[in-house]
Amino acid sequence: MPTLTLDDLQEALRRHSAEPYNPVPIEASDPLEIVFTSGTTAEPKGVVISHGNVLGNVAPLEEEIRKYLKYERFVHPVRFLNLLPLSHVFGQFLEFFFLSYWAAR
Repeated sequence: MPTLTLDDLQEALRRHSAEPYNPVPIEASDPLEIVFTSGTTAEPKGVVISHGNVLGNVAPLEEEIRKYLKYERFVHPVRFLNLLPLSHVFGQFLEFFFLSYWAAR
Protein backbone atom coordinates (compact mmCIF):
# COMPACT_ATOMS: atom_id res chain seq x y z
CA MET A 1 0.00 0.00 0.00
CA PRO A 2 1.48 3.40 -0.94
CA THR A 3 2.36 5.62 2.01
CA LEU A 4 3.83 9.08 2.49
CA THR A 5 5.36 10.30 5.73
CA LEU A 6 5.85 13.97 6.56
CA ASP A 7 9.61 13.44 6.55
CA ASP A 8 9.40 12.45 2.86
CA LEU A 9 6.98 15.21 1.83
CA GLN A 10 9.61 17.64 0.48
CA GLU A 11 11.14 14.95 -1.71
CA ALA A 12 7.74 13.89 -3.02
CA LEU A 13 6.84 17.50 -3.89
CA ARG A 14 10.10 18.05 -5.81
CA ARG A 15 8.96 15.50 -8.40
CA HIS A 16 6.06 17.76 -9.38
CA SER A 17 6.10 21.03 -11.29
CA ALA A 18 6.13 24.25 -9.28
CA GLU A 19 4.12 25.99 -12.00
CA PRO A 20 0.65 27.18 -10.96
CA TYR A 21 -2.12 24.75 -11.86
CA ASN A 22 -4.21 25.91 -14.80
CA PRO A 23 -7.68 24.45 -14.13
CA VAL A 24 -10.04 23.43 -16.90
CA PRO A 25 -13.23 25.53 -17.04
CA ILE A 26 -16.21 23.78 -15.46
CA GLU A 27 -19.61 23.83 -17.13
CA ALA A 28 -22.91 23.52 -15.25
CA SER A 29 -23.62 20.31 -17.17
CA ASP A 30 -20.33 18.66 -16.08
CA PRO A 31 -20.73 15.77 -13.63
CA LEU A 32 -19.85 16.54 -10.02
CA GLU A 33 -20.54 13.16 -8.44
CA ILE A 34 -22.42 9.92 -8.87
CA VAL A 35 -24.74 9.03 -6.00
CA PHE A 36 -25.58 5.36 -5.70
CA THR A 37 -28.88 4.20 -4.22
CA SER A 38 -28.87 1.41 -1.69
CA GLY A 39 -31.40 -0.61 -3.64
CA THR A 40 -33.76 -1.13 -0.69
CA THR A 41 -36.86 -1.08 -2.90
CA ALA A 42 -35.32 -1.97 -6.27
CA GLU A 43 -31.97 -2.67 -7.91
CA PRO A 44 -29.21 -0.25 -6.83
CA LYS A 45 -28.43 2.42 -9.42
CA GLY A 46 -26.22 5.46 -9.83
CA VAL A 47 -27.51 8.98 -10.43
CA VAL A 48 -25.21 11.61 -11.95
CA ILE A 49 -25.32 14.92 -10.08
CA SER A 50 -24.01 17.85 -12.14
CA HIS A 51 -22.53 21.14 -10.99
CA GLY A 52 -25.76 22.78 -12.15
CA ASN A 53 -27.81 20.46 -9.92
CA VAL A 54 -25.79 21.52 -6.88
CA LEU A 55 -25.91 25.22 -7.75
CA GLY A 56 -29.67 24.94 -8.25
CA ASN A 57 -29.97 23.77 -4.64
CA VAL A 58 -27.34 26.00 -3.04
CA ALA A 59 -28.16 29.32 -4.78
CA PRO A 60 -31.59 29.75 -3.08
CA LEU A 61 -30.00 28.95 0.30
CA GLU A 62 -27.32 31.58 -0.24
CA GLU A 63 -29.92 34.14 -1.29
CA GLU A 64 -32.12 33.55 1.75
CA ILE A 65 -29.32 33.37 4.30
CA ARG A 66 -28.12 36.86 3.39
CA LYS A 67 -31.13 38.19 5.36
CA TYR A 68 -29.79 36.61 8.54
CA LEU A 69 -26.04 37.22 8.27
CA LYS A 70 -26.32 40.15 10.68
CA TYR A 71 -27.13 37.63 13.44
CA GLU A 72 -24.22 35.36 12.63
CA ARG A 73 -21.86 37.30 14.91
CA PHE A 74 -23.84 36.09 17.95
CA VAL A 75 -23.24 32.43 17.17
CA HIS A 76 -19.80 32.64 15.59
CA PRO A 77 -18.25 30.30 14.72
CA VAL A 78 -21.26 28.65 13.11
CA ARG A 79 -21.53 24.93 13.86
CA PHE A 80 -23.86 22.35 12.37
CA LEU A 81 -24.75 18.88 13.53
CA ASN A 82 -25.82 16.88 10.51
CA LEU A 83 -27.73 13.74 11.48
CA LEU A 84 -28.46 12.76 7.89
CA PRO A 85 -26.34 10.04 6.32
CA LEU A 86 -23.79 11.40 3.86
CA SER A 87 -25.29 9.04 1.29
CA HIS A 88 -28.32 11.37 1.25
CA VAL A 89 -27.79 14.24 -1.17
CA PHE A 90 -29.47 16.74 1.18
CA GLY A 91 -27.02 15.76 3.90
CA GLN A 92 -24.16 16.33 1.48
CA PHE A 93 -25.46 19.77 0.54
CA LEU A 94 -25.64 20.82 4.16
CA GLU A 95 -22.36 19.31 5.23
CA PHE A 96 -20.00 19.86 2.33
CA PHE A 97 -21.30 22.47 -0.05
CA PHE A 98 -23.14 24.77 2.33
CA LEU A 99 -20.37 24.76 4.93
CA SER A 100 -17.73 25.44 2.28
CA TYR A 101 -19.58 28.72 1.70
CA TRP A 102 -18.94 29.69 5.33
CA ALA A 103 -15.31 28.61 5.17
CA ALA A 104 -14.72 30.83 2.13
CA ARG A 105 -16.06 33.93 3.89
